[in-house]
Amino acid sequence: MIPVRAPVIRETAMQTFSGVIRQPVESSFMRTASILMLSALLGFAAHAAPADTSCELSPSVLDVYRKPLSATSAEWRASRDAVNAVFATRCASGPRSAASRAVLFAVLEHEMTLDYDAVFAAWARQDGKPLSEGAGEGIAYFQKDLLEYLDRITAAKDVAHKDVILRYANGTAIAKLGRAVKKEVFKQAGTPPQHFYGLIEHNPQAEAMRAIGYWLRPSDDTLTADEKRDFALFVAGALPPDGHVLSGAHARAVETIVEALGNSDVPEIESKLRSWRHAYENASGTGTTIGRLAGEAADKVRSRAKKQTP
Repeated sequence: MIPVRAPVIRETAMQTFSGVIRQPVESSFMRTASILMLSALLGFAAHAAPADTSCELSPSVLDVYRKPLSATSAEWRASRDAVNAVFATRCASGPRSAASRAVLFAVLEHEMTLDYDAVFAAWARQDGKPLSEGAGEGIAYFQKDLLEYLDRITAAKDVAHKDVILRYANGTAIAKLGRAVKKEVFKQAGTPPQHFYGLIEHNPQAEAMRAIGYWLRPSDDTLTADEKRDFALFVAGALPPDGHVLSGAHARAVETIVEALGNSDVPEIESKLRSWRHAYENASGTGTTIGRLAGEAADKVRSRAKKQTP
């Protein structure tokens, strides 16, 4: 059995890695423009990554992270091209060799912890002029693409890299590690983060909650029925009891919790979601995204619970 109460998710002052956060604009035009600007800043025109049918990733892609302030434009180009080539190939399961997979996870760790403010300053000195906003957006898109790729290719066999995956990967990738990381995920879900990571403001506590949400699905066999109930109650306990939700990271974390709970089939969770939604709407009003998500999650739980009733 586990405790059925999680520390309430709160908005706290947190340090951020990778300098100032620039939120990327989710539009195909801006995405393309940002990548083109970043490519120009690195001294090359954006072009299609070469095919890499071997699905291998050389350790040399990590060289730029070992000397980020002195790496040349050509070196940054070679590193980015090599990683993007893996994204672009038909390597649906990711790099085949254990060594190449280790390199990929090392790229993730470096991306999420690199001081990009210092790197941007170095690029500005090399270019002889201030950088545009496109530099930060281009890196943020790269980080987002990397995380989405890892969502697709992470498997139980990658448990050797669990420390990196737990701290820096999305809940989808974390969940794929299964019972081998059950205790770590539970601990992380109950531990407020000391840092946000990367230009995308990655929140490891929220992603642990998301991973638990995947395990709560009736079709998932990572947890036993009793564990699913206990974990669901644990996650529900993280919702702010007074219904007050602040903007930014706090709101995103609450949305993650609500969506995770929507995967449960435990009747108690439906009741808790509806009660919490009432408190939230008393505090924030009706017609909000979080209120809608809470209602939808409660409806999903109710539907599943009915199917489980003889």
